[in-house]
Amino acid sequence: MAARVRPDTGEATSKQRYRVTNWSEYDRSLVNRGNLTIWFDDASIKDNWTPAPPVGRGKPGLYSETAIQTCLTIKALFQLPYRATEGLMKSLMRLSQLDLPVPDHTHMSRRAGEISVQIP
Repeated sequence: MAARVRPDTGEATSKQRYRVTNWSEYDRSLVNRGNLTIWFDDASIKDNWTPAPPVGRGKPGLYSETAIQTCLTIKALFQLPYRATEGLMKSLMRLSQLDLPVPDHTHMSRRAGEISVQIP
């Protein structure tokens, strides 16, 4: 099999360099890359986080579609395993001072097959 050789055109391509002129702004922008802001709308979360009571017989669900969808979205965005997602969601609820149950990793993994994650 013959090897392909790129023909030499004789031109030297020079790569343009980016030069920083405002170091304080550049430094602030690098620091802000690590800034993370997540907020929960109290009204919509409290109304939709826990599932509605069942219509017929059977055990009521522990977590609503909104709770599982939120956890799976966080999991997909940060590429976390299920256990780390559970820990992150618990810490977010604690930091937000919301007393809402967080789905454990087994519930998330079981329900992940039933729900398609829709990242807006």
